[in-house]
Amino acid sequence: MCVGDIRLGARIRTSSANTTVNTTSTELVGANSSRVGVWVLPPKVQRVTITIESTAVAQEGYVLTPNDEPLFFDLYRHGDLPRRQLNAIAEGTSDTVQVWQQWLPEDVVNVDMVKM
Repeated sequence: MCVGDIRLGARIRTSSANTTVNTTSTELVGANSSRVGVWVLPPKVQRVTITIESTAVAQEGYVLTPNDEPLFFDLYRHGDLPRRQLNAIAEGTSDTVQVWQQWLPEDVVNVDMVKM
């Protein structure tokens, strides 16, 4: 890791929020061009399906169950995925998941690549 990586990492900010996932398609996070990472913690009771499709359909996407490890997407390993809208649907009854988002300030995101 170089000094530039440490300086950039120090600018990353994190927030978290609980989201109720219903038995109909629910938006977990909206699209955000500043976001560099998204964590989705497992639901407490029900199986939840996560997708980038505009409408979530049960078991047609990434299925997260109560005993799973958190789901994590970052720019380095997953390209633009963390910047996209994520939708989810719960099976059976509604459930709650916690979503952590990491983002960089606009002035860092919009740096002209030629200047780097």
